[in-house]
Amino acid sequence: MCIITCSIIVGSSCSGVPGYRTFTGNQESFAISFSYPDSWQRSMVSSYSNKTYIEISYQDYYVIISSEISNDESVNAAAVIQKYVDRAKMEPEGRIIHQDIINLGNQEAQDLYISYRLIFDSHEMVYYVDKPLFERIIVADYQGRTYTIQSSMDLEECESTNQVIDYIIETFRFLSQD
Repeated sequence: MCIITCSIIVGSSCSGVPGYRTFTGNQESFAISFSYPDSWQRSMVSSYSNKTYIEISYQDYYVIISSEISNDESVNAAAVIQKYVDRAKMEPEGRIIHQDIINLGNQEAQDLYISYRLIFDSHEMVYYVDKPLFERIIVADYQGRTYTIQSSMDLEECESTNQVIDYIIETFRFLSQD
């Protein structure tokens, strides 16, 4: 199976707040804006199938922001959150830490924190991972699309990465496509 990824050029400008940049998506599938630390790197917006996404990262920290067409019952905020809840229950030491309703760009969004133990054993590469992970997922429905902000992180990274996510949430806006 081959997935074709196409990059879309978007704008990024200074937000007027020292130390932060503002991302502004200018296409229908990603008409959002948010601010993030200027020390973080931003990928190009990519699209495949019905999904559009961008990643911002700093060292080993990352946050993925995506939108997907909500054309059936499997793609909506409640269904996306339920997939993460179900996954947490299946992972070793998986648990739901917190679940709440928040405001994302003047829309109701679900905010979920889960933790689990990542165990990865690759005999071919002689690579073994066994560490606790924390994941935060924010999901909102808006004008026929489901928007997700997601980050997986080591437990030691939680505080600093969550500060960035909180700032993204605080500055997040849905842009009208008139």
